[in-house]
Amino acid sequence: MYHFYKKFILISILFFSSWLLADGTDIRISISNASSVNENSGTMSFPIQLSEAPDWCDEVVVNYTTQDGSAKAGSDYTATSGSVTFYGFCPSPFNLHAGNDLETISVPIIDDTTHENTEKLYMNISNSTTGYVVSNAQGEGIIYDDDLAPLEITTFNDDSITESDSDQTLSLVAYFNRNLTNNITLTYHTEDGTASSGSDYIGVSDTITVNANSDRVTIPITIKGDLNPETTENFKVIIDSISEGTITDNSATATIYDDDAIKVDVHCDDASEGDDIACKIFLTKPLPAGEPSLTINYNSQDGSAPSAIAGEDYTAINGTVTFNTGDKDKFVNIQTIEDNLTEQDENVKLLISGSSYIIDSESEAEIINDDGSFPSVDFSTGDVSVVEGNSSTKIMHFNFHLDKPALANSSFDYYTQDNTAKSSDSDYVKINSTTYNIQEGSQNINISVTINGDTKIENDELFYLKFTNEKNIVILGHTARGTIKNDDGSYP
Repeated sequence: MYHFYKKFILISILFFSSWLLADGTDIRISISNASSVNENSGTMSFPIQLSEAPDWCDEVVVNYTTQDGSAKAGSDYTATSGSVTFYGFCPSPFNLHAGNDLETISVPIIDDTTHENTEKLYMNISNSTTGYVVSNAQGEGIIYDDDLAPLEITTFNDDSITESDSDQTLSLVAYFNRNLTNNITLTYHTEDGTASSGSDYIGVSDTITVNANSDRVTIPITIKGDLNPETTENFKVIIDSISEGTITDNSATATIYDDDAIKVDVHCDDASEGDDIACKIFLTKPLPAGEPSLTINYNSQDGSAPSAIAGEDYTAINGTVTFNTGDKDKFVNIQTIEDNLTEQDENVKLLISGSSYIIDSESEAEIINDDGSFPSVDFSTGDVSVVEGNSSTKIMHFNFHLDKPALANSSFDYYTQDNTAKSSDSDYVKINSTTYNIQEGSQNINISVTINGDTKIENDELFYLKFTNEKNIVILGHTARGTIKNDDGSYP
C-alpha cells in the first residue's frame, strides 16, 4: 500500500508540473550543425533539440536522413536515416527517458588515403506530430581531409640577369605545392631562344636531387660573360619529369641583359690659369672587335656663370677623335690664357656630338684664378648709433673699409631691414635693394640712412643694414646694426 501511494504522488507531481508548464503554443524542433571533424574522427554528431519537454504522455517522432553535399555517401560517410522519439511524462507506460528534450544522431565518417578538399554533408529532419513544428530542418556537417595533397610543381618562375665580362650563375626556382616527404629526382634541359647555348649560356640536360622537407628546387645555369654589344636575349629551362608527383608549370624563361653596349662620355679636369684643361672623351668599355671605327666631334664653349670667355680666358678648340678596335680613351686639351687680373674662378665647357652612343654630351671645368684674392670687407664691424632728435631728420653714416684697393667693376647690393625700429612707424627712411658701385682703386665705402626725429617716449630702437650679391669683393660679415637712441625721457 505504501508503494502505491508513493507512485501515485510522483505521477501526480509530474502531471500537474506538465499541466502548469503547458502554454498552448507549438513546441519547436530544430537540428543544429554538427561540430566539424577530421576524416579520421570516426563519427559526426548532429544534435536534435526541442524547445521544451514534450507534453503530457506525448510521443514525438522525429525522422532524420542524411543528404549529400560535396561529401558523398558511400565514399566520404555512411548514409544514415531513421527516427528518434521524445517522450512526455506519463504514468503508463512509464518511460525513463520521459521529459528529455535533446537527442544526438551519429553519422559514420569514412577514412581513406585520397587527398580531398574540405567537404560538406547535411542532415534533414521532419515531424508530423500535432502541436510540434520543425523550426530548423537541416544541419550541416564539415569533414576536413587528413591526407597529403599529391605532390605537384605548381610554379616555375621566370628570371633575368645582367651579363658581365666573366661567367656568372643564374638560379631559376620552381616551387612545389607542399614540402617533400622524401627525396625525389627531377630532370630538366635548356632550349635556345634568342640566346645561344655555348656563346651566351651553357646549355644543359641534367638530373637534380631534391631533398625531403624542401618546398622548392633551384636549377643553376651558367651565363657566359663577354665584351660584345648585343641585344637583350633569352632562353628557356624545361622540367621534363619528377620521380614523384605531377608538373603543372614546367617552363621558365631566362632573360640576359647586355652590359656591353657602346657608351661615350666626356670629363674635363679643373686647371689653374695658364695651364691646360685636360679633357677625356672615353668609352665605358674598349671598342669591341668587329665594330666599325667610331668618330666623335668636340668643341669648347663658354661655361656657366661666372663664365670664361673664349679669347680672353681660354683658346677655343674644335675637332674630332676616332676610336678603333680596342680603343677606350681619347684626350684633348683646352689651353687657358694667363693674365694678371684678380678675378673669380671661371667656367668653360667641352661638348661632344656625332653619335647616338653618347650618354653625356658635355663636361664643365673651372679655370682657377692664380692672381690673388679679391679685396674683402667685414660689414658687421661698422655698427652705428645716433640720437634721434625731436624734429626734422638726422643722417646715420655707415663707413666701411676694404682691406685693399677695389678692382674694376666691384659692387654689392644693400638694403635696410626692421628690427625694433620700424620704417612704417617713421623711425627711419627705408632703403630698398640698391646697388653700390665701388670706384676702382678706392677702399672706402660710405652709406647714409635718414633718421626721423620725434617727441615720443620710447626705448632705444634697432634696424639692420644688409649686404648681398657682391662682385669682385669678398664680404666677411653681411649685416651692420643701426641704433636710434631715444632722447625724449623715460617712461613713468
